[in-house]
Amino acid sequence: MAHSNLAKSVGDKLTAAEVNRLLTADGSGDFSVTGNSLTIDNLKFLGNAMESLSGDVDIKAVAGSAVVLDSNFSFDGSELTALLDANTIFTAYTGKNITIEDVTFDGGALAGITSINMSGNLTVGGTVDGIDIAGTEVPAKAIGNIHTPMTELDLQNTLNLKQGAGSVTFTRSTVKNYVDRYGVVQEAAVDTPAFEKEGCLLEGASTNLLLQSEDFATTWALTRAGLTANAETAPDGTATAADKLKQTVTASSKYVSQTLVDDSTADYTFSVFAKKGEVESVRIIVADSAGQTNRFEGTFNLATGVVTSSTEVGTGAITAAVIKELANDWYRISISGTPSTVDTNEVGCTIELSGEDDSNTTDGLYIWGAQVEELPFTSSYIITTTAAVTRTADVCSIVRAENKPDSLDDFTVIADINMIGTKGAYTAVLTSGDLQLRVSESIINDGSTRIYMGAGMVTPPIIKTGSFRFGVTYSNPSLKMFHDGVLVSETSSATASDAGTANITIGEADAFSHISNLRIHNKALTDNEMRIA
Repeated sequence: MAHSNLAKSVGDKLTAAEVNRLLTADGSGDFSVTGNSLTIDNLKFLGNAMESLSGDVDIKAVAGSAVVLDSNFSFDGSELTALLDANTIFTAYTGKNITIEDVTFDGGALAGITSINMSGNLTVGGTVDGIDIAGTEVPAKAIGNIHTPMTELDLQNTLNLKQGAGSVTFTRSTVKNYVDRYGVVQEAAVDTPAFEKEGCLLEGASTNLLLQSEDFATTWALTRAGLTANAETAPDGTATAADKLKQTVTASSKYVSQTLVDDSTADYTFSVFAKKGEVESVRIIVADSAGQTNRFEGTFNLATGVVTSSTEVGTGAITAAVIKELANDWYRISISGTPSTVDTNEVGCTIELSGEDDSNTTDGLYIWGAQVEELPFTSSYIITTTAAVTRTADVCSIVRAENKPDSLDDFTVIADINMIGTKGAYTAVLTSGDLQLRVSESIINDGSTRIYMGAGMVTPPIIKTGSFRFGVTYSNPSLKMFHDGVLVSETSSATASDAGTANITIGEADAFSHISNLRIHNKALTDNEMRIA
């Protein structure tokens, strides 16, 4: 390029005409300036914009370096394609979202996204917001549908409605112990809900029949065993509150026990908090008499946290042996069953060392919080002293108006359920007028679920136990039941809908469960939407 004679001082600016004279002096015509824009070949620069006048824009970094688009950028088009055989990862700046319109993702990851807004269909072969959609084609607006319920109550650590009308009403006339998400036993005050890691713990009433649940030196009887009171920090964090059950040098069973005057043919659950000491194994027993002629028992390893064995003797029958880990090496162990087929009017409860070596009188393990209740499963711990104590039922509800569609209107109800058990046949975990989401008498035994609504009833062909997402959709006259987003049963006879104006009840007096993530929609979500809801 030839140089033109332009007399300029340092700091002076060139005019567009002068720049054109410089750029085009060699006659190539590849550079031009028009107004405030600079054109190089087919690439035009104007302010913050770079525009191709013909063909693609190709931006490349030298080998080993990255191309950085800083600080805000937008892709306008229907497709992003990775040019190399590698994952494509989009990460939003802290506190910001990434908005991409009409894009197909095939694998890869989306990070930093709290919501997706879409005007067309979304095809996903990876993970969005923690949900594995596995290549499902989701209809238009599906993401908006499932994330915009008319009522939403997360029940993870608060009763506050995230979405909906009014407020949540909760009552319970007694205090309640529960295990927080860190594995520590806590006390919830009267009329205060208890939140565990599985969600809000909603229980019916139960009674701890054992006396002196934390003081094994009183009503309890020691047999060939020693006891050191207040030897260890308890599961609720109280220092020197747990007792140490110790061995002796006698080569025979060593235990502490208490006998109740009660029906030995009933269903019982015996539970106790235990922690390993020098002895790492413990056995608990429920028998029809002090002689343990008929009984059921379970042995637990407190070092590994496993159930070593569950045993039936005579006519005793065991239905469950459970060990649950808490903080600071504590476990809550329990056995459920029936001591005998013939009533002896006695129920004996025993905590016995297992695997002791009889070499001294100091080795042992720690115990705290013993409980026997007339249930086929374990409920939350109830403290006793000189008399049996009853914990009353939790009662939780929200107003019907503006939280649930009117009768005969379409709706969807979704909730995460962790069933502990029920005292009655098909006890409801949610009731709204004629609509009832029910579980069977004992989730431990069969775990079936049902939906009632007017003349319609849905019973699934499969059994569901433990934790699952319970879903219901209604679009007159179709009533559908979903487990974990999968359609399991449906009926077309639900001609009468959710009638009535009474409050929506969450849980029931005879139901024991954790409930969380309750959502009610004023539309019937599609089967595909229920998969990701």
